[in-house]
Amino acid sequence: MRPTILLIAALLLIFGCAALPGPAAEEGVPAKCQGLTDCNLFSCMESSCWCKDAPDSGALARLGRQITSEESAKAGVASYLESRGLSPTGIRAMKLNSMFYNVFYKIGGEEQALTISSDGTIMETACGV
Repeated sequence: MRPTILLIAALLLIFGCAALPGPAAEEGVPAKCQGLTDCNLFSCMESSCWCKDAPDSGALARLGRQITSEESAKAGVASYLESRGLSPTGIRAMKLNSMFYNVFYKIGGEEQALTISSDGTIMETACGV
């Protein structure tokens, strides 16, 4: 019985702690922004920008996968929109900094945008003065 318990404990330690790191665990986060996540991290890293009101720290969705390129940012946002029954067209992405991408798309001819972080968190953001 003990070897089984030890084996289970070892597996939990190995695989149970293998969660994806949050955005603040990534390289490229300024010292003043360390420890922040989601909208707080976005606002800290992008001057004059903020998240629009949403529950869960401003997150609309958490994809649970790493976003490492403009292509993966586009795919992540497209997947999120399609899961909500929407059919986006003209999808394009732009890297904002080491942690975030803006993804632009059209629905019904109207251009819209969402922001996705390197950990796959999707947020609705705005910038201005």
